[in-house]
Amino acid sequence: MKAISILLILAVFCTSCTSLRPIQISRDQPINFATLADLITKGDVVRIRTTTGESYKFEVLTISEAGISGEEIELNYGDILAIEKVTWDIWKTSTAVGSLIGVLILIGLSQMPPPTG
Repeated sequence: MKAISILLILAVFCTSCTSLRPIQISRDQPINFATLADLITKGDVVRIRTTTGESYKFEVLTISEAGISGEEIELNYGDILAIEKVTWDIWKTSTAVGSLIGVLILIGLSQMPPPTG
């Protein structure tokens, strides 16, 4: 039971520290290199939804005049409907760390023998 609790806590901790933030582009601006060059850089993790309804999540390897590419994917700007960027969320991270510490303290207290006296 203790091992399952710790694994569950670690799983929540690992997934709660990031968020997907939509890249805000106004409707009258096309999605192209000029609009994205300052918002996305090599190494960013993005989720892109295409005009055909497909969704891809990958680490950006290149961003060029033609499009955005990752390890096994290359998308032209004309095929992109929406872009979200994975970012660290300090509040989620703080909450997760605090919760993890609290649960570990409770697990430690539950393992203590009852007081005698």
